[in-house]
Amino acid sequence: QRLDKYGTVIMPCSEFMDPDSQEQLVAFVRGGAHLILIGSVPKLDLEMEPCEILAKALGFRTSLESAILTVESKHLEFAAQTYGTIRRTPPRAAKLAKSGAKLLAATNRSGKGQVTVTTVSPGSQLHPERLAFFHEILKSGKLTTPVSSSDPHVHVVLHAHQKAGLLMVYDIAETVGLATAPEPSVAREVIIGADLSAAGLTAPKITLTDVLGTDT
Repeated sequence: QRLDKYGTVIMPCSEFMDPDSQEQLVAFVRGGAHLILIGSVPKLDLEMEPCEILAKALGFRTSLESAILTVESKHLEFAAQTYGTIRRTPPRAAKLAKSGAKLLAATNRSGKGQVTVTTVSPGSQLHPERLAFFHEILKSGKLTTPVSSSDPHVHVVLHAHQKAGLLMVYDIAETVGLATAPEPSVAREVIIGADLSAAGLTAPKITLTDVLGTDT
């Protein structure tokens, strides 16, 4: 019942789940929430007996297949650990990611809410493409971030307080040393965006501080 106050819930899932929990998740989605299942859709109860309450109600079925695959999603392509494949979806489900002919992520409206199933491991491992993929999953349920960056290697975090906020900018291209990162000596122009009103802030003044003492 504590999930009722949330509009979006991300839940790791395996092939087994007790019947009461499956029924509660069905009611949760049909009540208007966005449920994101990562892993496989349950088909057994805790006694390992057949129990497909969630699968039948939401129209998704998965199969187990642990592998490292090349994930294709819109304009993104990256390698990731996957837990299986989606072998059945509702007729109008939107496909979000695949690997060749294998479907790895899809989303569909159900009742007043929405359910998204993905078999891709959620860890970004500091790769911008993986992080962008999960941003797209959240956006499919109308959950967006008030910050943005024109460079996928530059991460932005906004912490809002009562009368002020802290906007932090991380250039992981230099600190992590990704293979796709530009050379540290190459100057780059990056556009940072922050919707202060969406974060509950109204102050028009912004102070920029280079706390690490590096050239920016």
